[in-house]
Amino acid sequence: MTVLFADVANYTSMSEKLDPEEVHQIVDGCFRILFDEIRKYEGTINKFTGDGAMALFGAPIAHEDHAHRACYAALAIQKGMEEDGEKIRKQYGLDFKMRIGLNSGSVLMGSVGNDLQMEYTAMGDTTNLASRMQMNARPGTVLISGNTQKLARNFFEFQSLEKIPVKGKEELQDAFELLRTSEVKSRIEASVAKGLTPFVGRKNSGRAQFSINLFQPSNII
Repeated sequence: MTVLFADVANYTSMSEKLDPEEVHQIVDGCFRILFDEIRKYEGTINKFTGDGAMALFGAPIAHEDHAHRACYAALAIQKGMEEDGEKIRKQYGLDFKMRIGLNSGSVLMGSVGNDLQMEYTAMGDTTNLASRMQMNARPGTVLISGNTQKLARNFFEFQSLEKIPVKGKEELQDAFELLRTSEVKSRIEASVAKGLTPFVGRKNSGRAQFSINLFQPSNII
């Protein structure tokens, strides 16, 4: 599955400058965009994190193309935030942007909590790396891991960035900025772009000979 993390950049600074009701109004509009775009691509918002959200693609609804759906949703969210951010800039004089991070891999789905409060969530290294991608993303951009890039590379365009350090991991991690969709729209087009596999044992041995047996009405009993 693919995990998406998104949060509002410079949220603390915005909260200091605006009235709490104004902050709530801005964030509420932001969450509506998140919810609509994630639901459009059949993702599931797992939880809200105050100034952001965590969403899952590939569970609990299984999708083989979960990475593609997450990338489409992330780009759509940023496009919606550009339009909403322009209104906020004119009204409040603030530069409102979001940071989004994606990572794909295996997760453990389960419930955490007790009888008073129970939460169904995704746990494991995949979720942690998705969160780190979001933290390292520049405001207004989508940062994805090498795991997600490998799954979606034929359908989107990326900018390869320097490897980034991630807390708890010894090796630096690949990071890519998701830029836009590519011209490829189907798996067949993606296969053509990579190069189709040639048929084995299909040598051109000259003009093919065909033998056709035609049944005449007189031969049918």
